[in-house]
Amino acid sequence: MARPLALSDSSMSAILAAAQPIAIDRRDAFLQAVAAALASHPGELGDGAVHRVVAQVQRQFFSPPDVRHFEHIDRPGKLAKAAARGEKQGAHITFASVDLMHRVLTPARWNLLRAMMGGEPVGVRALARNLRRDVKSVHGDVHALLAAGVLQKADDGRLLFPFDAVHVDFRIEATG
Repeated sequence: MARPLALSDSSMSAILAAAQPIAIDRRDAFLQAVAAALASHPGELGDGAVHRVVAQVQRQFFSPPDVRHFEHIDRPGKLAKAAARGEKQGAHITFASVDLMHRVLTPARWNLLRAMMGGEPVGVRALARNLRRDVKSVHGDVHALLAAGVLQKADDGRLLFPFDAVHVDFRIEATG
């Protein structure tokens, strides 16, 4: 018989926050995989252990957007040619759909990115204080943005969003 799981509110919040960027049709499987991984985890299930297990399972269910340089569909090859000439290229993150972009980049996460733009690396608690938000909810948003490849971690473990601006460009086409 499996041992019952006793999780803190913080751990439960982190699990639910980690499920948000997962496609709706895969969330049940994600939550079941998290429960199975936690049940088989040796030792105590403190918040740190839960967060590590959740991050590990999340990587199996969430395909981060492509963060390689992306040649725009309307301008094939222009970015590559500009790079060959030595022109500075911006970083690009590509989402598979507008819906995925909206699931990952919620209004609260946009505010988080805005607060971090062009700044020095920052810890989660300092970021939460700056945003005047609960540490647990900021922590969940940070993990979703890290999993999506939007945020980076500095060498010392603090969070980094090394951009001065964000430009969003998407196309919606007729179906059929």
